[in-house]
Amino acid sequence: MNQDKIKMREKLSFAMANFGNIPVMTLINGYLLIFYTNICGLSPAACATLFLIARFLDAINDPLVGFMIDHLPTRKMGHFRPTLILGTILCSANFL
Repeated sequence: MNQDKIKMREKLSFAMANFGNIPVMTLINGYLLIFYTNICGLSPAACATLFLIARFLDAINDPLVGFMIDHLPTRKMGHFRPTLILGTILCSANFL
């Protein structure tokens, strides 16, 4: 296995990848909490439980999806490109 040292530029690139995403998701989650409690009438404990269940499902789902992606057969487009293309299409359809 090749043990090349990771350059600082690459570390910063990975760190900055979600820099714009984190504030947006914080605002959305804050709005959802207010919406669920004030508009839908859920108790704060029910909202916290709902968010906790979502995090647990995410913790289970992410390694499974990573395992599936790692074990897909390699194509001429590369190993991860087909997954990225499919993910882009699914996220775009979900946004609409």
